[in-house]
Amino acid sequence: MKKPEAEKGALTYDSFASIEVLKEGAKLFGWEKRNATPGSQPGRFKRGMGLGISQHHPGSLSYHEGEPAFKTERGILWRADVEMDANGRVVLRSALPDSGTNHDTGMAILIAEMLGISDINTIKLMWGDSTIAPPTDQWAAGRTCTVQGGAALVAARKLRDELIKRAAEKLQIDATTLELKDSVVRSKSDPQLSVAAKDLLDDKPLSMQGQVKAVQHRALAKGVGACFVEVEVDTWTGQFRVTRVVYAHDTGKVINPFVAVSDMEGSFMQSYQIATNAIPYDREFPGQMHNNIAFLSFPIPTIMEYPEEIEQVFVESLEPRWFYGYKGFSETSIGSVPGAISNAIYNATGVRTDHPITAEKILIGLKKRRGVT
Repeated sequence: MKKPEAEKGALTYDSFASIEVLKEGAKLFGWEKRNATPGSQPGRFKRGMGLGISQHHPGSLSYHEGEPAFKTERGILWRADVEMDANGRVVLRSALPDSGTNHDTGMAILIAEMLGISDINTIKLMWGDSTIAPPTDQWAAGRTCTVQGGAALVAARKLRDELIKRAAEKLQIDATTLELKDSVVRSKSDPQLSVAAKDLLDDKPLSMQGQVKAVQHRALAKGVGACFVEVEVDTWTGQFRVTRVVYAHDTGKVINPFVAVSDMEGSFMQSYQIATNAIPYDREFPGQMHNNIAFLSFPIPTIMEYPEEIEQVFVESLEPRWFYGYKGFSETSIGSVPGAISNAIYNATGVRTDHPITAEKILIGLKKRRGVT
């Protein structure tokens, strides 16, 4: 059987904006101003620029009901319920707890778009409890709005189509001429010709369930990200600080811009820690999992280490086969940070170090570069 997204046996991406991510990030960052020769700046304090690029957990979007691969591919089923109660209010039920990505707000935004709802505050969210929502097999983190949100969108589409069908029968007109807007079904050409959604329910809630199937290494539409970093290095001590950052991301359609910016800033902080500090459990408990130690042993950069300036670039390369073109988006560029910092230090000083990057290693490299032992 021919596999989906396969071309001559090789998996292909429908949307992969790596070139655009690099171009847009470089434009905002001023990449052309980097040192032409690493370590060529005079004086004690030297500045340099670096770049890294990465992709975060690729190849695990999903197939939704209606796509051929939903029936043919094997994977994990995700489910969501979307209901309109007897008063015309929309209820979203999801068994997943929040994973820090505020995904329930994202899913509410998505189904609001599908159902023509102007104010997402009118949507009731019931989440984190499998006794009131259809069970879901696993936690999804940054993929929640694609897999669980995709299921919610399938359910919302079913709900919308059923309401429009009932309205068409009641108004005796063609269903294709109708639209659902703020719990009212009305004619596109004659807004006066309408019926309230609650009047189509016979005092009973109308609930629909949607499903998607998450298939690892299929449905390949996961964003790529780049990190541009400027550092300042004290060549007398080896100490350095990150002065400026531009994060560029292939996001698809951004659903919640405020959370997107916050998530990316948090991912930079975490990855910066990994790049510049030995992972505590490697040092204290070799071979052990992180949950065996306390968070007090896990030093996160503070405001003193955080860059003075961090900017985001969202490249909305719309995924052609998914609802509204959005993709899974969380920590997209997190893997690019260590390489970007290391490259920036090299551009500033001409010194390469392994990870974790430390002042001692930089100072040793500078001494070797000067021929000092």
